[in-house]
Amino acid sequence: MTEPNLDLPLTNLLADHAPQPWPALLRLPTVLSAYEERVATLREYGEADGITLRAASEGAFLNFIKSNAYTRQASLVLLDNGNLRAVWKSDDGSHVGVQFRGGQAASYVIFKRRDHGAETSRVAGKDTLDGVRGQIRAFGLEQLMSG
Repeated sequence: MTEPNLDLPLTNLLADHAPQPWPALLRLPTVLSAYEERVATLREYGEADGITLRAASEGAFLNFIKSNAYTRQASLVLLDNGNLRAVWKSDDGSHVGVQFRGGQAASYVIFKRRDHGAETSRVAGKDTLDGVRGQIRAFGLEQLMSG
């Protein structure tokens, strides 16, 4: 094992020498900060357009990100109903979209490109956030959201 360079910040040392999933977890505060800035911007734009961001939607979104250590940043939009919708996309056309309706309630859409061919599996529905996590696992898309 190589000796760590003690001149580097602690975060770098931990990320360089810790087993997975620690590097992803170390990115989580940066991702959360970026999301908080985006939510503040969406709140401001929404208010200018007469749309109030629902606190229950915001809380559900932030809890979803924190509880799963989803560190790949999603596109985040404010819908006309005041809910947040996050979308993660890959270069191959796979896609996860989740509308946070508050509490554990969510609407989702998942597109998964098959490995060998042009076929894309699609599923959409309403479920709990735990159910959405299960769908993400079932489609093998955790990496899409975790970077």
